[in-house]
Amino acid sequence: MAENQVPDSIKRDVVVLEAMAAEMEPYLKSDLLYWRLSPEKSISPPPSMLTIGGALLRVKRLEGSKEELEPEQYKRMKAARSLVEEAMAEWKAHAGQKMARELEARLNSWREYANDCQERRQSCLSGYPNGAEKRTIAELLIDKASGFADVSEFRKRVEALDAGFRPFFAPGEFIWDMRLTAVFPLERFWWLYGGPEIKEV
Repeated sequence: MAENQVPDSIKRDVVVLEAMAAEMEPYLKSDLLYWRLSPEKSISPPPSMLTIGGALLRVKRLEGSKEELEPEQYKRMKAARSLVEEAMAEWKAHAGQKMARELEARLNSWREYANDCQERRQSCLSGYPNGAEKRTIAELLIDKASGFADVSEFRKRVEALDAGFRPFFAPGEFIWDMRLTAVFPLERFWWLYGGPEIKEV
């Protein structure tokens, strides 16, 4: 595939992941949960703030899009992924604490979203793309954090929150780019295959 045929979203994920990887170590050593990337990275529009979950999501999306990447882009993605892994291994305690804090934040957001659905608010429908992304990040964080700490309580909490949302969920088509279905399979990421359905009473 020629460079100019690589979708902009994929090219952007490579650039953002590289920027996140470059600042992962100082981020882990800081007290901040959300880290603003250095302006000299010149990413336009500015990316989301650096978090471990945000980096994990981009790695996952790029792994699902690797057939679309040019060899040089794939090499850059692998190098950035290695930098993230190395920083987390070197600063394991910091990484574990950061993931626990981010999981709290992501699960609180998912709870608020599920509450919107229970109250039959319009925001349940309009807010689903953002809600589904946060739920996905929580899943990736739980998976990664299991190598750093006991995540059983987080798993119980997310299962309880999912149970509260499922009555408002209608199965359907995959909501993201279809090339990503290989890395976000239905069996595990069911919330990406459909969306909320609010029935008026």
